[in-house]
Amino acid sequence: MLLALTEADNWQKTQVYSAKLLGTLQLLSPGEGAKVAHQNQRFKPAYKGVIALRLLDKLLIEKK
Repeated sequence: MLLALTEADNWQKTQVYSAKLLGTLQLLSPGEGAKVAHQNQRFKPAYKGVIALRLLDKLLIEKK
């Protein structure tokens, strides 16, 4: 479901949606406090998933 938010009809929009989702995750992360590390660990799989999909897209486009 979360990764579906990053997909669009074309490559350009997909990049924009992915950037918006990653930016939202960054804004939701606390910048200070006692639970910063714990909260960052919770967002890490989503962040890595989006980055990995965009890397896969790039590799498939370049046929590598």
